[in-house]
Amino acid sequence: MLSALLSGCLLAPAPAPPNYYVIDYQQPGVEIGSSPAQPIPEVVHVLDGRVNRTYERRQIVQRSGGPQISYRATDLWGVDLGVAMADLLADSLRERTLFEEIQRHHRVQRPDLEVYSELRVVEHICCNNIEPQARVAAVLLLRRQADQTVLVEHRFERFDPLPDNRIATFVLRVNTILLEEAVEFGDRVITYYQRS
Repeated sequence: MLSALLSGCLLAPAPAPPNYYVIDYQQPGVEIGSSPAQPIPEVVHVLDGRVNRTYERRQIVQRSGGPQISYRATDLWGVDLGVAMADLLADSLRERTLFEEIQRHHRVQRPDLEVYSELRVVEHICCNNIEPQARVAAVLLLRRQADQTVLVEHRFERFDPLPDNRIATFVLRVNTILLEEAVEFGDRVITYYQRS
């Protein structure tokens, strides 16, 4: 009997290996937006983003309708979402040459401004006869470093349809949403400085 139990344990299938997914600035097909004639003469520090507690785990969150969510055991973020979002924002601002200097980490020169980001929702909506969607909600702020006065605020919540239920498709759509909204944020920054 003991040998039957031992052989049963030895023959049990190995658990599926985890799949890791990343958010990346390099994605073709997303327009980067226009650049100002001259960089805005300010030094900007892009802070690591905050992530709502529900979504700060490594497991990708899936919602199948209503208030119930589940954490995908084998589908994991390969990056810290707050850091990845801040890196994406910094890369977007640099690509457009919006500011004189854009810092991700403090350097010798004290920044004039900060970019603050908060990822409030990032979930894969699918299953149970629900049309698959990527839901992303976030807040992006440009504020004065000295007194925290908000100069530009961009809030968004998007429910983008997906062609299938695959997690890779969902992650690519989340990446596109974040890139598009980073461009919109940059456009709002340019508008603010053109009016000032």
